[in-house]
Amino acid sequence: MKQHYFFLFLLAVSLGSCGKDREDIPLVLEGEYRADNVLLAANPIIMYTRNGRVDNPAAIDGFMKRNQWAGVTGFSRTNVDISSEATFTLAIRADNRATLVSRYQTSYDTIKAEITSKAVNHFVLANADSLGPLLLPNVSNTCVQFIQKVKLIYPGEQCKLLSPATGYGKSCKIRPVRIIGVKDRKLFIPQFSWLFKSSGPNSCGYSQLNEWNFFNTAAPAQLSSGDTLVIQERQIPLLKQ
Repeated sequence: MKQHYFFLFLLAVSLGSCGKDREDIPLVLEGEYRADNVLLAANPIIMYTRNGRVDNPAAIDGFMKRNQWAGVTGFSRTNVDISSEATFTLAIRADNRATLVSRYQTSYDTIKAEITSKAVNHFVLANADSLGPLLLPNVSNTCVQFIQKVKLIYPGEQCKLLSPATGYGKSCKIRPVRIIGVKDRKLFIPQFSWLFKSSGPNSCGYSQLNEWNFFNTAAPAQLSSGDTLVIQERQIPLLKQ
């Protein structure tokens, strides 16, 4: 049995686009926002299969235990205090340009970005600069197909196909994006963790933790027989200074 497993921990990087429950974008986004006392709340962990939603903690925990490869410690049934490890600062200018400074432990990352779209309950920050060109493999399996559906927003890509002789499928420049959520006229960083597993002759799995993105609620309808999806959504408040 051929198996493919992928794991990517993204505390401060994310991708995505769309909307959920209706909220009003604040009239003035310009200013500086900070998240200092970072607490990841113990929001529900939910499982989906072809047969629908599963809320049984024992069933979910059993599945997670069987898939330790996915870095399942990114999911938690208790609050996780990372205030001593992580801080975030977002500065937004009047021209929709923004600077994001992330600290995780002793590492700092400064990203220049711009607001490229707004919806009723979020806006999208796109990096000012693209990454790449990146050489991407020519792989098409259940996991590759499904991971293009599970998140609300995905990065912009400019790709060109490569000769099979190169061993790669395409060369792409990618512009990473992040979602900033809006609720009750206040901003927050969405933290979306998910694990997908497909069983069968060519089983595969994929996991991403703490992405700045929203769950695409249409994704469960795309699950096939033998597919399992586990998600957890949390929020980090951004306080205007």
